[in-house]
Amino acid sequence: MTGMSSGFGLLAYKDGSRLIVSRKYDSANDLWIVMDHYGSNRLISFLEWRLAPNTEPAPNPDFGRPTLLMQGEGSDWIGPYIAEAASGPDDCRKTFTGGNHAFDGNTGGTATAKTVHCDVLADGTGIPERTAVLCETVILRTVNEVQGFNTKEEDGSGRAVMRETVTYSFHAGAVRIDNRIEMLEDVIMHRYYGLQTVNRAWNGTVQYGSAERLYGEAYPVNGDSDSGEGLGQRRTDRIRIRSRDRVHTVEAILDRSSGLGRTEWVADSLPIAFSKAYGKSYFNLVHGPSPRFGQGDTLEWTGTYRFYRTDEQSDTEVSGGYR
Repeated sequence: MTGMSSGFGLLAYKDGSRLIVSRKYDSANDLWIVMDHYGSNRLISFLEWRLAPNTEPAPNPDFGRPTLLMQGEGSDWIGPYIAEAASGPDDCRKTFTGGNHAFDGNTGGTATAKTVHCDVLADGTGIPERTAVLCETVILRTVNEVQGFNTKEEDGSGRAVMRETVTYSFHAGAVRIDNRIEMLEDVIMHRYYGLQTVNRAWNGTVQYGSAERLYGEAYPVNGDSDSGEGLGQRRTDRIRIRSRDRVHTVEAILDRSSGLGRTEWVADSLPIAFSKAYGKSYFNLVHGPSPRFGQGDTLEWTGTYRFYRTDEQSDTEVSGGYR
């Protein structure tokens, strides 16, 4: 482990494809964010959130100690696509591909995307295997190839039409996401959410807001809700979800100043952000229009996740137990 410094707030630990990024969460725990292969397509992304007991002021480098599972593998946090090859057949059912969505459009059947490259850096340097590294920033960069709904094949031999490069930048208080999407051929995109959340541990309320008006009304997270219509609501750039006991909070914040964050391909009648009763929240990045992009065109968006605790209780109410 590297030497201690007051400027360092993260610990990184790599074991094969699994990356754990740890930081202080509250006075009694570190928060471990575990990144690894997940879901139907086995992409590399958010896998688990764990609380690791630690009453010291700095994160503990012991990655073998028991932890409390806040949330395990669920659905995708970086969204799938409803997209088709412009040169492909036009009589196919419009289903999601990529993310956690397999051949049947949900989680069944062969993969519709794959991770073709992944690298990890801590303060710009590679991480030795099974060694805790103290740092200020951790970068995980994954490159995924994604098929279209009219190029996927039931035997798994489908053709990729897009290549997304997803960069996760971990800092002490946030995880920044930068996604660059390159068209491998001419593509028509019908729907894309990009930045989204899985609300199992954060199971209480959801709110929508912006930098100007912060957060509005709180809605039950187990019901359908959205940020609303109208000019004021079109400024929406953030979603905040809190646990039922109001202890744990996740925020998803979309950069509305550039790229797909400008929402130029979202119909005026649709909200910028919304949640579904099955426990997920989304941003609309492409929905309504169906823009066509040429081979070599690129799309980009940037967002941020913040995972934090809203009090200093040491007796956190989280389902499950230490193991």
